[in-house]
Amino acid sequence: SPCNLMEADKVGCYKGRKVGFPGLACKHCVGQAGCGRYFPASEASLSQTTTSQTIMNHVRNCRRCPLEIRENLELMKRARMGPDGKRGEKPKHGGG
Repeated sequence: SPCNLMEADKVGCYKGRKVGFPGLACKHCVGQAGCGRYFPASEASLSQTTTSQTIMNHVRNCRRCPLEIRENLELMKRARMGPDGKRGEKPKHGGG
């Protein structure tokens, strides 16, 4: 859910952001300050692996997120991994 940075959120990489900076909050735990609230610096940074992994890790571990959703995320994660536990090849895009 959309949210805005509060004074209590101004820690770590968010220290330099102004109160009111737009972000995303976990709709399950209501994203209390310091937990389940994310303030990517730009629209482009939303697609960065670290941002998406951080959000996915939160949802997979959020105790208020429905179990079915957490289990489905875990299944999707495992489907991306090979039998040796390492990440499989990225799908090829385009013709060939």
